[in-house]
Amino acid sequence: MKKLLMLLMALAWAALSLPSWAAEVSAADDLKRIKESGVLRVAVKDAMLGFSYQDPVSGKFKGFDIELARIIARELGVNPEFQVVIAKNREEVLIEGKADVVIASYTITDRREQLVSFSYPYHTDYATLIVDRMSGIKVLRDLKDKTIGVVRGSDSPMALLRELAERGVLPVESLPAADFDPARWDSFVRFRVMEDFPDLSTALSHGTIDAICSDKSVLAIYRTKKRTFIDDEFAPQPYAVGMRKGSPLKPIIDRLIKRIGEDGTLDRLYRECLNR
Repeated sequence: MKKLLMLLMALAWAALSLPSWAAEVSAADDLKRIKESGVLRVAVKDAMLGFSYQDPVSGKFKGFDIELARIIARELGVNPEFQVVIAKNREEVLIEGKADVVIASYTITDRREQLVSFSYPYHTDYATLIVDRMSGIKVLRDLKDKTIGVVRGSDSPMALLRELAERGVLPVESLPAADFDPARWDSFVRFRVMEDFPDLSTALSHGTIDAICSDKSVLAIYRTKKRTFIDDEFAPQPYAVGMRKGSPLKPIIDRLIKRIGEDGTLDRLYRECLNR
């Protein structure tokens, strides 16, 4: 019994001590498994109108990100299988092998690139805020003491604080670490963190938040006659397909995105899906 216990402990230690390249070895088998199963597992959002939305009645997914996923699956000769992901666990589903790719308005950042690989960008947006027309908020300086709604797990809070620092509104030395908790921030602005954009839109209508901060293309979906964008745009947001480190999918998807970008397919899909 003692020898068995020692063996189990040794195996457990070996598993914890796997070198960094071990994950890449398993990732190298991704393409083979996808081909054999005939399925590309795609993590997408379900409440982003225009980009990635699941119809509550039919259960069908539609939007710009969804159409891109279908094109990628077709390029691989397989079918897409959609699963819902939220902003805060996009890296998790890739690292744990629960999805082959994430196509969910996934912005490339230095922090994320340490955990997963990204394709060539398929869309570039800019961050801004949407407010009630009667709020008096027109530029970033007008946000003092306001409550800003953001989606949990997004990089919008950090992008906003960095822009405020660049404009001299916040001291640069006061900027938090990239993984800070926005809900605890209380300098110049406050953040209210919510799970999705429909909840944020409702909160803005009820006056429990003063603005929503995110990418302009996303916010445009929730713009109404009573709402408007502030004048300032900042922080370019390059959207890309996320995948595991070492995945053989990367060169395939990179070539595909460049091709459909050059032939106008991406622009056409963007206009059709977002009614531009």
